[in-house]
Amino acid sequence: NLNNFILSVGHLINIRNRINLIKAIKIVITKHPLIRLEIIGHKYISEPLKLVKELKLESNVHFTGELSRKEIKNKFLSADIHVVWVTSEYVGLGTAISESMLSGVPVINNSPHNLIGNNKLEDMKNIILIKDDNIEDIAQKIIVLLDDKKLREKIGRSGRDFIYNNYNFDNIINAQINLYNSLSN
Repeated sequence: NLNNFILSVGHLINIRNRINLIKAIKIVITKHPLIRLEIIGHKYISEPLKLVKELKLESNVHFTGELSRKEIKNKFLSADIHVVWVTSEYVGLGTAISESMLSGVPVINNSPHNLIGNNKLEDMKNIILIKDDNIEDIAQKIIVLLDDKKLREKIGRSGRDFIYNNYNFDNIINAQINLYNSLSN
């Protein structure tokens, strides 16, 4: 089932401003007019709110402000896609992205495919990788996911496996031990 619900978790700040995501939603609604994007987090900047009004997306894009951890968890459970990235020199998989992947929700992000090692993040396999400045590509990848339930489920499962296999404490501890051992030799 399609819930027509896209989630974006993280404070609204300059490096996570959602401007290009909002512009992409304007394209997405031509095919999915009922889509709803919820942006969760404190609003530190106003440009995205102004853009939503300018593009007449008030019925599709909502800013919830901060929510409790429990409320966010419930949002993950009903989201079709989680879309969030930072526009900075330092990109990566933050807590909300990891939690989303762990919940089985497919994630659209701008992390490099080799963020934690070669061949770990695989576009359209365990994550959906985008260039944050390519609005058309962002919109098309959202549309592809909304149109294909099996693909959403496959990427969601693979994303969950990615987190289990790469972000569990045993792996992190072993990586630290190996690092210390290599430094002491």
